Amino acid sequence: MFKKILIANRGEIACLSLLLGGCASQLGHLPAVDTSGAGTTMVRINPDNLQVDPAGYPEFHAVHNLSPNREMSCVGSNYICDAPDMIPIETTDTWVVTHIFEGKYLIESKGYTQREYSFLCGKKEYKDSLGTCLATQYNYGIYIDPDGKIDGGWQLLPAPNIVLASDRVSYMDANPAKNAGWPGNFYFIPSNKKDKN
Repeated sequence: MFKKILIANRGEIACLSLLLGGCASQLGHLPAVDTSGAGTTMVRINPDNLQVDPAGYPEFHAVHNLSPNREMSCVGSNYICDAPDMIPIETTDTWVVTHIFEGKYLIESKGYTQREYSFLCGKKEYKDSLGTCLATQYNYGIYIDPDGKIDGGWQLLPAPNIVLASDRVSYMDANPAKNAGWPGNFYFIPSNKKDKN
């Protein structure tokens, strides 16, 4: 099943995931953690507090199909981290701005998320002992800048079916170092410009 490791070093918390598992902490509220040495932080917050109305922002489409990299992201009050296998991003996926964090857009695609659920729910490591798929507890977002360039990589977010406020807490991390696995010629094209008032 899941193997978990938690490493605490001088107040900094890091998760390492073996197989497709996660890690859990009983440390409760964690302070913001500098993840780059250059001022970019991982912030423990309920992402609902960062939501924006997608209608006020352009929709985005990928410039070309891409099989994206796996990347660690953490969510939940017990610090669940995962680096799932990601299905290809397709040019037909519509991505909308759902959150703003550190001046960056966090975009999500319902179509992509549904395909990712179908893919992960077919894997036994994403099912609990009753056969319930655990992957549907999270949505998959990508940090971009307003021009559509990758600017912080993947972010796990609690799905709408997660209702307890404590379980909706996420570790928001838009560290530019997470761009390393994304090809430089990949970006998202805004498909319509809207007034962001």
